[in-house]
Formats: sequence, C-alpha cells, structure tokens
Amino acid sequence: MTEGRTTERRRVPRLPFARKIATKITMLVMAVCVFALALSFLGVIVIEAVHARAELLSKESALADTIAFNVAPAVIFDDPMAATTTLASLQADPQIRSAYLVTTDDRVFARYARTAPGDPRFGPKADVRRTIDEMRQDSTAIWRWGDDLEVVRPVTSDGTEIGQIVVISDVGIIHRKLSLILCGFMAIMVGAVLVAWLLASRMQHLVSAPLLHLSDIMRQVSRTKEYSLRAEVADNDEIGELITGFNTMLEQVEARDARLAAYREELERAVALRTLELSETNRKLHETVDELSLAKKSAEDASRAKSLFLANMSHEIR
Repeated sequence: MTEGRTTERRRVPRLPFARKIATKITMLVMAVCVFALALSFLGVIVIEAVHARAELLSKESALADTIAFNVAPAVIFDDPMAATTTLASLQADPQIRSAYLVTTDDRVFARYARTAPGDPRFGPKADVRRTIDEMRQDSTAIWRWGDDLEVVRPVTSDGTEIGQIVVISDVGIIHRKLSLILCGFMAIMVGAVLVAWLLASRMQHLVSAPLLHLSDIMRQVSRTKEYSLRAEVADNDEIGELITGFNTMLEQVEARDARLAAYREELERAVALRTLELSETNRKLHETVDELSLAKKSAEDASRAKSLFLANMSHEIR
C-alpha cells in the first residue's frame, strides 16, 4: 500500500434471490412502490382515525350538553326517576353504551346502560371521582385509544355545577371504518404491485440494456483478446460514463499493445540485421581461415621441398 493512502473496502449491498440486473431493478421498483403505498396508507389511517374520533367526540359532546341541560331540573328537585327517563332517550343512538349522572358528592344519581349491568367503574364500591378524572383526561388525549369513548360534561344551574353527565360511546364504528379502509388499501396495494411489476418488467431495460451490452462486450474481449471492440454509449448518464470509461480503457490497452507490437517488430529487425552482420563476419572469418590454411600448407610443402633439395645436394657433394 502506498504511504499516506488508505484503502477502504465498502461492502456492496446485495439483494437476496436476485442474480440478474433486470430482476434486481424490478425488485427495487416494487419495494419502493410498496413502501410508498404503505407510508401513504399509514398517513391516511392516522388522519382518518383522528378525524373520526374527533367527529364522534364532537357529536357525543353536543349530545351530552343537551342531556346535561335536560337533567338539571331533576337534580335540583332530587328526582332520579325523571333523570333516568331523560337518560333513557339515549337509546336512540346505537353508539352510546351507557350514561351516568353523578352529583357533586360523587353519587350516581341516575344511569342508563344498553346492556346490563353497565360499566363496573360506576358500581357501588367504585371510586367515581377518580374514574371521572381519568375519563376527562382520556377524552382530551388524541392518541389514547380503547374500545370506548368517554365524554364528561358538567350539569349546571344558574352557573353553579350541580353534577356531571358521563356518556360512554362505542368506537366500534370507527374500527369497522378503518377495517374497510384497510381492506380497500390491500386491494389497491395488490393492484399497484401488479402494475409496478408490469411497468418495471417493461421499462427495466432502459437501465439493464446498456449494462447487459457492456457485459457482453467485456465477455467478448476477455474471450477473444480483441481490444478493438467498443461498447455503444446510449445516454450521457452514469452508465454512459461507465461505458465511456470502459471504452477508454480498451483504447489504452489497444494503444499499449500497438506500441509493444511496434517495439517487437523493431527488435526483430535489429536482431535479424545483427544476425546477418554476424553471418557475414563469420563467412569472412572462414574465408580468412581457409586462406591461412592454404598458405600454411603451401609453406609446409615448400619447406619439405627445400629440405629434400638440401638432402639431395648434401648427398651429391659427398
């Protein structure tokens, strides 16, 4: 590793069960579609739930105010029967489960329950004051949800509070409405996923085609070592830059191979020329050796002839 330079390996995220780029693109498009739809559905559900609860709370509060106004005389004259009759009029609203009229001394003055025995929180041994305080807090809290919606309204006479009316409503209608929305959303999501899959399957080639073309060129170059091949650049995007970089790399490799071939040819010519020169020098050397051999032989023949001549002359003289 070069000093002063650090190399970091980043893990490339992979999609499970996806081997081809086309499959990966389709899966990504579908995942984004599902996520966007789920996020939108969550927003719709939250808004619809809050709106439905606020609407029900407003309706039941208005109804509780009306009941509180009507039962005030019964409390003043200590007439539980009249108050009970007034509360019984709430049976016209199927969402109301029960209602209770509580005096300032925390005594349940009158009650109405659609189904017996009513709410145990208003039983004989119940802490009515604590229950009313908790209900008042729950009715003003947006994110506190349960099976019931409690509304607590004061019963007044000449500006003086003489009791409280408690109306407990069933929020099942809200749950059923949200369930219908959920079923509709599931149907919409299934249809949207199918449409997204069709569109992604048809349009993924806009991204995958250039990459597959580049991959094909890479395989050809790797197999044939033909560096003159070039990949076609379709668009001036990131994939186009990738293809351009690959083509530039092929040009550099091709230019390098061309220089190496030129160097090799020049070297072969130099070797051939040097070989020719050495052959010519060797031929001349052989000729020189042959000439020297002939001269040596001639000298030896002359020497033998001289020796023979001298031997003959010496014999004649004796």
